[in-house]
Amino acid sequence: GERAQLVEACVRAYGRLRIEEGEAPGDEAVVSISSAVLFSASGEVVADTACWVCVCTGLASPRDLAVAAALCRASREVVDGPAVWSALLRQWYPKATLLNPDWVAQAGLERNLEAALEDNFSFAAVTMGLKPDAPHSLGAIMDVLPQQSTPKAVLKWMSKHPDHFRQSPDGSAFCVVRRPEDLQSCRDWRMVNPFRLPAPHSLERSGPPEEPLPHGASGQESEQLCKELDAKQAFRLYHTGLLLQRSDQSKRGKLEAWEYYTESNSKCVLAPGDLLDLAECRARAIRANDPAVVHELVSQTLEGMVSKVPFGFWHRRVQILTVALNGAQLRIGRERRKKFERKLLDFMEWVKRERGFGFYHCEACGSRWKSGFSYEEMAQACLRCGAPCKPYRIRDLEPQRETGRPRAGRADGPAEGGRSSEIRLLSRAAAGAAPRE
Repeated sequence: GERAQLVEACVRAYGRLRIEEGEAPGDEAVVSISSAVLFSASGEVVADTACWVCVCTGLASPRDLAVAAALCRASREVVDGPAVWSALLRQWYPKATLLNPDWVAQAGLERNLEAALEDNFSFAAVTMGLKPDAPHSLGAIMDVLPQQSTPKAVLKWMSKHPDHFRQSPDGSAFCVVRRPEDLQSCRDWRMVNPFRLPAPHSLERSGPPEEPLPHGASGQESEQLCKELDAKQAFRLYHTGLLLQRSDQSKRGKLEAWEYYTESNSKCVLAPGDLLDLAECRARAIRANDPAVVHELVSQTLEGMVSKVPFGFWHRRVQILTVALNGAQLRIGRERRKKFERKLLDFMEWVKRERGFGFYHCEACGSRWKSGFSYEEMAQACLRCGAPCKPYRIRDLEPQRETGRPRAGRADGPAEGGRSSEIRLLSRAAAGAAPRE
């Protein structure tokens, strides 16, 4: 098509193409796009790394990139690079961003913690609760604060009050100044530097164990989050629905993982089938190295599937929970995992009762079939084209006709059902024999 011609024109416009036997001008090399693969006249790839960048940035789908990556080492190196995936991300998702959602959440949490410290109660608790003109560790100062905070937020807060807080020359200790004449032993200490974090041993806090910080905060800032995601990882997150393009939803409020907005701007729970499909897609697409915000989104989606889906859909929910809990990709808390495991046991008790007689219709090839092993929202593969199809109608299984009991009037002999007796009588009548009673 037009894209193939454009890519071919870019390749021909490139100055020189390197091949194994030497160098040949770009005008003499015969290059074309065939089945999303770059070939020369001899059937071997003649493009080097720079030429592969021109070619791969013009490909339109991840499938084409996967084919191009299998051609040679140069193409593999280019396809794994950020230039190709950045171009593909801009093409598929124009409003997408490379910002790490964990970094965004941590920045917002730090702003909230800094705002929480800007009150007279916190200032009085530190200045009146600690001995003035005496060295104190940062952990001791955080113990006196009435609310939880992070070392970075506390340092920034103390740097805003240079007349009441000082820092030692080595940066490991701090002192409280109530009045200027209090400074005697710590007279040579400097103002607090908000960008100089003390050693980890000075952050140890005394007292009973405290509650964990909110999601996205950490007691020590040793692990710095990357501000931007890798382009290839970002494309996978957007392509699988784990991240959404930015949209202005501040006026309507935040949606839960299992909700959506109607045309009247009211929040509603997703339909059971859509919610189950969403939970399965996210559970299969999550990876262990994904941001923590994405793992929290998948966990909330599973909670919605467990609690918001009405009575039924047991087999499908058992399958999704089994994939999520046994996949070793989802980072989930201990208590939440226990909750899902208990729900999984409850759902498994209903699976046997859910089985029914289903009717199927393949929209791809038009074939129809029936199955006695059908479950709600569970697809079966079409025998003709292989496309997955869900049952459009399920009815309860009929009771077994042949119960194993002898017929009335016969004390012995094998048990016969009503349908088999009718068939035997009809066959005898057709043969001209008188039917026995």
